[in-house]
Amino acid sequence: MSIFSISNQFQSSLLLQADRPQNKTGGIKNQYLAELSSMPRRMAAVFTHASEQRRIELCKRRYEAWKECCPLVSNQVSLATYANPECMFIYPGPERNPVREQIRELAVRCPGIEVRKIRGDGHCLFRAIAAGLFIELARAPNQQRCTFFSLVESRLHQLFYSITSPEYEGAFGQKCDMFFELARSLQNRSPEVILTNPGTSDALVSFMRSSAACCIRSTPQLQAFISGSTAEYCQALERMQPAVTSIDVFNNTETVAPVQMGDELEIRALSLIFGINIRVINIATGNATAYTSPNPIPFPELVLFYLPNPGHYDLACRP
Repeated sequence: MSIFSISNQFQSSLLLQADRPQNKTGGIKNQYLAELSSMPRRMAAVFTHASEQRRIELCKRRYEAWKECCPLVSNQVSLATYANPECMFIYPGPERNPVREQIRELAVRCPGIEVRKIRGDGHCLFRAIAAGLFIELARAPNQQRCTFFSLVESRLHQLFYSITSPEYEGAFGQKCDMFFELARSLQNRSPEVILTNPGTSDALVSFMRSSAACCIRSTPQLQAFISGSTAEYCQALERMQPAVTSIDVFNNTETVAPVQMGDELEIRALSLIFGINIRVINIATGNATAYTSPNPIPFPELVLFYLPNPGHYDLACRP
């Protein structure tokens, strides 16, 4: 069922819940909510006296300072709520914002779409796809889930033929076992319990990264998108934390490589592995790009919202 043919009956919910049990930084969150409540008044004063470049820099700094307080995967909200300045948007900013205007226009054209905000920590693409899979699996009937598990397990087994290191094969095998264990547990628990828990959510992100890397290593068509070394690219793709790449002992400085964010190549790889179609809507332009799997399985299309500056993915959902 296409996300654009959804019913218009839904209710907007708050993006943050102050009583979320998984978040142990209650003091920080309360302070954050207080900051958000006064943001329009404070931002108006700042923007009156600041240049456009300064305004953008201030927004980026606030985003960097606040993003760690965001939930890993938020509750579902309407597009109208998603566009509000009070919402944990990718850039806190003024009411009249071109990107927000684009979101409001999209809300009018597609009133049935809701959004789950994903934390902007460099893992947003992988976390959004994992969240979409688990939310749809929780809604699917038991027979459809079993079909999904069988087909995906078969495709993951094919990836093992491309692995030459026994040590790496064992590590990837453990991640695969963890993924299916969590997916099968959806019969007894809500996907929110898995997606908002830092341990299980990060484990799913690690699995997604390793799966995409293995698929790229074994697929020459995907390697054509890489300009440098495929081995180095895939090794960086699997890192969950920034890494020190060089040390200058004379100047006592370090060069740190940030977490490699996912983009079009990783979307293609994950679409191939899971046999699902993924549609990406560019919020800035309103254009949509469809990534179709050559051998799709019976599964709803996943829809992602992409914000090109600074490069962030959120998940669009059915109500």
